[in-house]
Amino acid sequence: MKKYTFFFSIFACTVLFFSFTENALAGSVTLKWNANSEQDLAGYKIYYGTVSRTGKCPQGGYSNSINVGNVTTYTLSNLTNNRTYYFSLTAIDTLNNESCFSTQISKKVPAKDTKVPNVSAFNIPTTSTSLTVNILTLTATDNVAVTQYCLRESSSSASCVWGEKPTTYTFATAGTKRLYAFAKDAAGNISVEESDSIIITLPASTPICSSFSYSEWSTCTDNLQSRTVISSTPTGCVGGTPILSQTCTLAVATINPTTAIVSDSFIMAKSTNTTTVTAPEQVVPSTTAKYTFTTPLKFGVSHTDVKALQQFLNIKGYTVATAGPGSKGNETTYFGPATRSAVTKFQQANNIGDTTSYGLVGPQTRAKLNALQGVATY
Repeated sequence: MKKYTFFFSIFACTVLFFSFTENALAGSVTLKWNANSEQDLAGYKIYYGTVSRTGKCPQGGYSNSINVGNVTTYTLSNLTNNRTYYFSLTAIDTLNNESCFSTQISKKVPAKDTKVPNVSAFNIPTTSTSLTVNILTLTATDNVAVTQYCLRESSSSASCVWGEKPTTYTFATAGTKRLYAFAKDAAGNISVEESDSIIITLPASTPICSSFSYSEWSTCTDNLQSRTVISSTPTGCVGGTPILSQTCTLAVATINPTTAIVSDSFIMAKSTNTTTVTAPEQVVPSTTAKYTFTTPLKFGVSHTDVKALQQFLNIKGYTVATAGPGSKGNETTYFGPATRSAVTKFQQANNIGDTTSYGLVGPQTRAKLNALQGVATY
């Protein structure tokens, strides 16, 4: 039989050491030791009991023993609380030869922990503008040690999710809330709850703009027109995607250099001897084209019918604008304040509608516009 030498002690350094952990049902200890260097080592055997051993070699004096295999740490469970236990270790080789005892160590398993922790202080802010709030104070004590914490919006710890000491808590909704704190020790004892209340008021959200009213388009310059936002909805909104610019094209129109014949029809130019000049698009439409108005029009819309409407009104003397966007030769597709004013004058002159409908190009107004051009009423 080979001889094995061990270092077995109660403290962790360069030799075997001993540690103790409590169990909620029964005591337990964890033994740790330095590995033996013999090449034919098969494993180790732990001897233990509540009475100190009577010999060193051969083995004796212990009521219990267990083969633990070739390991250097092992936990013994189901020990009796509040009793002192004695421990020794032996080594076994591949031929099942067993060494003498190591140095003996002892440890008293403490009495079972039946005392619950105490949460002595718990505070959160009284008000907040955020759902996540800071934990201002959370103090808990125990006769052994507090190991875990739980925060809940309920006075019961039955569904607690236990973890480390929290620093924040996130509520699901705003309002007046009460938060409860619990503590637990290693034996599984849970404290009585401690609570504090808070009023959470979230900032009002600002709506995003969904629609806009614009100024008239500016004169086409370098193939670009611009406009500004006059108003937007809903009230107090921000952002959105207003259309503030668009491309435009300067067209070539053929007109009589000296005269333009204006008839009762909507399209007004007529010429014989012509010359080519550069002018804004559709300064003077074709002498044969007639425009049929089919679309309801009102303030704030953009539509090709609006441009034809402005041309008609300017020709008939219901001037949209004397200069700039909307003026003769500078008609636009946007139905702005100037267009609404000119439509109202046209309606009043032709006994169409009343104060509640002035400025709206509805069925009666479209019928009159089409009739004056000799086209079918829509």
